Amino acid sequence: MTNAAEPPSRLDRLEALLADVGDVVLQNAEVTANHSEMLTRLENSAFRHDEALDRIEGAIAQLTNRVDALTTSTTETIQLVAENSRQIARNNDRIEQILEYLFRERPNGRGGNH
Repeated sequence: MTNAAEPPSRLDRLEALLADVGDVVLQNAEVTANHSEMLTRLENSAFRHDEALDRIEGAIAQLTNRVDALTTSTTETIQLVAENSRQIARNNDRIEQILEYLFRERPNGRGGNH
């Protein structure tokens, strides 16, 4: 009488191997499903980021246009102020000429010959 256990038969080994392979296939299916979910979330996130970038680019374009318009307006305002300053200086010169003439013609503003 021998108490030694009989080695598993070839069929038993193949069944065990097949069961292990089946477990690995199921695990791979789960991992693949998880990866698919992650990819879908990443794609959605990338789409939202693209939309946000498009909005930001649009806002930057609007700001650029507004800055350009403001720059043009500021330049025109500066030119008008400079022209007004020149006109004021010319007017002041003319007023001084008129006052000098009046003081020469009418001493002390009395008129007549005194």
